[in-house]
Amino acid sequence: MQKFNLAVVMMVLGTLAITPKAEARNFLTNQPIIASVVTAQVPDSTDTNDASIYFKRGFKRLKENNYQEAIADFDQVIKLEPDNIYAYLGKGLGNFSLENYQAAKENFDQALEISPNFAHGYYFRGFTRFMLKDNPGAIADLQKASTLFTQEGELELAQRADSAIEKIQKG
Repeated sequence: MQKFNLAVVMMVLGTLAITPKAEARNFLTNQPIIASVVTAQVPDSTDTNDASIYFKRGFKRLKENNYQEAIADFDQVIKLEPDNIYAYLGKGLGNFSLENYQAAKENFDQALEISPNFAHGYYFRGFTRFMLKDNPGAIADLQKASTLFTQEGELELAQRADSAIEKIQKG
């Protein structure tokens, strides 16, 4: 399931922008925060033990701005697969979109506890910390994300993290 989740997230990464709230708009102008979206049709299923159904539907619901329902789907994935970092990522994105920044941070914290080198976890937690007015924490997370993205060959994402750091530092 982990490889499937990574493939789905990577396939759809960057197709939806989450509009940052409040002062985040000032430093993210023309630089969308990346979110994950599943564009494939999700079949109706009565198999309540199939985490992939909830997983795909959760990202589809994020795309449709149905954040509460997306969070509920990711909760089901977590119930079935407690170590699924992508479910925590999706749940965090839903909470971020609802401006539940502390809950979003806790979701990203959980993903990073499971997988300490999860670049996307640091990336989104960095923006979440910024919204929580923790600029030093935001910068540290974005720097870690940039380093990990660079190691993974994801240079565009590393550059986005670096640009966000510069804007935070400039105030």
